[in-house]
Amino acid sequence: MIRPLPANTRITAAAAVVETLNDPRCLLALLERLPPVDLAAYLRGRQFSDCHAIDITLPCGTTATTLETLLTDAGYPRHAGRRALAADIAALMAVVGTVPLTRQIRLRLERVTTDACRLFHTDTLPLRLVCTYRGAGTDWLDEDACDRNGLGKGDNSGICRDRDGIHRMPEYWAGLMKGNLWPGQQGPLPGGLVHRSPPQYPGEWRLFLSLDGLPA
Repeated sequence: MIRPLPANTRITAAAAVVETLNDPRCLLALLERLPPVDLAAYLRGRQFSDCHAIDITLPCGTTATTLETLLTDAGYPRHAGRRALAADIAALMAVVGTVPLTRQIRLRLERVTTDACRLFHTDTLPLRLVCTYRGAGTDWLDEDACDRNGLGKGDNSGICRDRDGIHRMPEYWAGLMKGNLWPGQQGPLPGGLVHRSPPQYPGEWRLFLSLDGLPA
């Protein structure tokens, strides 16, 4: 469990994601999860350093079988955990697919070894689901600790007013983050969730999934 959640965040069930996100105060809906045994063993027992990044746009309803083929082609080693990983991604895509107007999903799965996204920012899209399968999860800011006027200026200290307002998603949890194009989030300042990749130190890596809900 993580420390008390900020006001812009809700823990929800997969079946209640749409209802949760319809709350205008909610910028992040979290799915509290634990990996199945086969997937946990797969994630812990391998480095995935020979695997290629996957970046592809797929229709809602893409099957686990199709996703396992993508994992195979990207070099993910054969194991019961690979099937479990494909099934989990399919389940998360199904959650994103319940969001109204979502017709396609951009899937990215990659082994991250840098902190290229270390600056706090918002996403210029309606919705993104993120899940860190292995390693430190995504950081996000409490609104009370955030100065949106500092966004885009290359300086986290101008965005984060209080480091106690930085929260981190636990490993394997999934977070559905509203972006600037979520209906009702438009305004003079970016309205999506302010977040970043966690600081990355030498020798560390993350296995990171993002799913972007696209209208067409």
